Amino acid sequence: MKRNQFFQKALAITAVAVFTLSFNTKSEANGLRPDQPVTVAAIPCGYEYAVVGNPGSPSSPASFGDVYVTLGTSSASQSSTASSAAQLVFTSRVNSFVINNTNFELKKLEGVDICDVTASDWNDAAATTITSPAGNNVWYTYVSQVATPIPGVVLLVRNNFSGDTWAFTLESATAATISTSPLTIQGTNTINVRKL
Repeated sequence: MKRNQFFQKALAITAVAVFTLSFNTKSEANGLRPDQPVTVAAIPCGYEYAVVGNPGSPSSPASFGDVYVTLGTSSASQSSTASSAAQLVFTSRVNSFVINNTNFELKKLEGVDICDVTASDWNDAAATTITSPAGNNVWYTYVSQVATPIPGVVLLVRNNFSGDTWAFTLESATAATISTSPLTIQGTNTINVRKL
């Protein structure tokens, strides 16, 4: 009899816990909107940053302008105004193409994990220099019309003067419709960043 009472109480407590967790998860999820990404979050070896692009027309890649991103040790910032402090420039279609800013260099590693990359990888023979904006088939590809990060691709950006180096990967790329007539969209490119 006591054994049955124990199991009934245990089952009741488990049911209450599951109900409580389900309720909390749903209420938190309802407060989030996909077009309002979290800008800084933690990853095991660095941080995540959402680069919010400029609104533009899909028929005119230049209409998206440039977004200048300054990477730090534990967070990043961005501006649509040119900045010599910014290491990266996100440009072209939904600001999903990336190139180094003046006084910085950009390289690509393949088949690696961002948490395993070190500053010495900059000189690795496998690190290829990127001289034009990197986009489709460089750090992402399209799968069912969705920009999808290419696994194992890590981009490195280095300051030509100080030698400071950062590694970053594409976590996700999304686009939201701002208006339908004329069609205007805005992209968000979430990157994982690690100061080396």
